[in-house]
Amino acid sequence: MKYDFYARTPQERRTRIISAQQVLFKRILRDLTFTSAVEIGPGFGGFAHYCRARGVDYFAAEENEQLAMDLRGEGFSIIKDALNESPLKKSSDLLFMSHVIEHFPSWQDATSNLKGVCARHLTDGGHIVLLFPDVSWSPRSFYYDYTHSFPTTLISVERMCEDLGFKTIRKGHYIGRWIYCWRFMHLLYYCLPKMLLGDSIRSRMEFTFAVHGFLVVRYMPTN
Repeated sequence: MKYDFYARTPQERRTRIISAQQVLFKRILRDLTFTSAVEIGPGFGGFAHYCRARGVDYFAAEENEQLAMDLRGEGFSIIKDALNESPLKKSSDLLFMSHVIEHFPSWQDATSNLKGVCARHLTDGGHIVLLFPDVSWSPRSFYYDYTHSFPTTLISVERMCEDLGFKTIRKGHYIGRWIYCWRFMHLLYYCLPKMLLGDSIRSRMEFTFAVHGFLVVRYMPTN
């Protein structure tokens, strides 16, 4: 199994995360219209629930066997390999990847996999939504996950997408579920007397206040 430490997260914490994600996704996707979506790496299923609540035709690819089983148990369509398995729908309006690209070994792997998934599952002119840690703002928390291999920043991911021929629609940063006051929260965190706290509490705070980037682009395939 892949990322077992993630799959062992208690259900109570999963529920809290999913609830917070609904607020975040609504803010990031606020004016996008889509009737079908494919997700790579659904994790606990926050975006799956977002789509279900809106009647969106949804399926996802998840490599972790336990997470995939959990989502299938909730009635979601889950495959294992988005590059090699046949999708339930030939094309989707939106591709969603939350905290996935930083797990690729290199930028070459990130670009080739993103191109492959888009070509296989996304309609021309469809949207791609990427969420990822911004290592330029929160370098320490990035390496708390031993599976992080490809350091990501908002500007580097945007440039990667531009080189792939994608058009940027929206971009920004967030902390937790907040995209409008993230700078204030980031400043507040650094003003806290963290040295007076224990290592475990300080580590959890670094993770909680970590800055992430989001990018919404339009898929414009190049020949």
